[in-house]
Amino acid sequence: MSASIKTLILAIVLLITVFLAYLITAGSPEVLLTLLVVIVAVMLTVIDARIGLFFIVFSMLLSPEFVLGYVSDRRLSLRFEDLIVPAVFFTYFAIIAVNKQTALIKRTPLNVPILIYLSACFLFTGRAILSGGINHIKAFFYILKYVEFFMIYFLTVNIVRTKSEVRKYLWAGLVTCLIVLAYAYTQISPGTRVSAPFQPEGSEPASLGGYLIIVLGVVTGLTAYSRNKTVIAGGAVFWALCITPFLHTYSRASYLGIIPMIVSLIILTRRKKIWMAGAFVILLILLPVILPQSVLDRINETFSPQKQSEFGRWRVNLDESTAARVETYQWVFSKRLPEKPLFGWGITGAGFIDGQYAMVAAELGLTGLVIFIWLLIRIFKTGWKLFRAGPDDWEKGIGLGYLAGVVGLFFHGITTSTFSIVRVMEPFWFLTGLVVCLELINMQEEISA
Repeated sequence: MSASIKTLILAIVLLITVFLAYLITAGSPEVLLTLLVVIVAVMLTVIDARIGLFFIVFSMLLSPEFVLGYVSDRRLSLRFEDLIVPAVFFTYFAIIAVNKQTALIKRTPLNVPILIYLSACFLFTGRAILSGGINHIKAFFYILKYVEFFMIYFLTVNIVRTKSEVRKYLWAGLVTCLIVLAYAYTQISPGTRVSAPFQPEGSEPASLGGYLIIVLGVVTGLTAYSRNKTVIAGGAVFWALCITPFLHTYSRASYLGIIPMIVSLIILTRRKKIWMAGAFVILLILLPVILPQSVLDRINETFSPQKQSEFGRWRVNLDESTAARVETYQWVFSKRLPEKPLFGWGITGAGFIDGQYAMVAAELGLTGLVIFIWLLIRIFKTGWKLFRAGPDDWEKGIGLGYLAGVVGLFFHGITTSTFSIVRVMEPFWFLTGLVVCLELINMQEEISA
């Protein structure tokens, strides 16, 4: 591409970015700082799109967040990556459109379910807005968040071209995680729940817990399929670094997610199965002894006799928080969903629901829930394909770790809106993009062989 065309694209994107920032909040010093960062990201993307993607990798967990205001009962906040991701996305695809050398968007197994799910979000929410039962501003920003997740995915699958680049981005993600862990250790103190960086007005510990489930899954998968003693030792050290901040999130959703993640690793792996199973059994035996008392108290709280919940013929004593989640599912599927069974109440239209599957059912109805489950199945198949057909051990390790992380998030989502959490979904969709990239590269190698 000629320098003049690149300059023109850069100027157009920067003007759009300035205009959007002005619309969000004129004169805010935080937005002006964000704007400067975005300008740098756009310039780097014009020079080399891969650098722009690196910029996004570090911004996903390390972007400051500040509150712009409140819409109804929900906080409206802005992060650096909320402008960086769209700016890099539109800059890159503008360059591709002008070049006309490659397809605008690569074909992947997830394109169709992603686009259909987004269409359901727009259409069903638009229907709810027209009926007057939903705040259109609040709904717009929540859907925009989902769009941002998928922007990261499409950027990744279009920019990353070689396996060496996949390795570099994985290293960048690992470095980001180490920075997050360093921050987490500074938060550990009696009575404090550890969370991801830059969380204003109270922490979101389930975000850090869900994020660590993904990272630990991939690191363990790579360790299981490595014969390099340094890598194996590094995996053990990484677990040792992660476990304390993870436990001090006191997030029961995260505790619920990590067990099936570990079990999935043991069941699926063809390497070090006995060692991993033995270590897991020993860990279970020692847990009551080695776990901090505060963590044991948090787990025991779940079944404290504060409230009694009914499951058919059975009655279980639960704490108020857990009982509230049980009641939410019962309320959604017995009352809220039957009122609008096909298309739901629209995004944010059903109120705050702390449980991914109940939330999707209430907001998008049975139609949206089926589409969402279809997307999850496709995601699982994507990891399964790399794990089974990856030609190299490290690719199988990534596939295994990704699968285990996905299973962990499935369970994590039972009691929290996992697939709507920014700090979890941005790295998740980036990792999904890398997994798909490896599959596309392998397919190209098979065709050319």
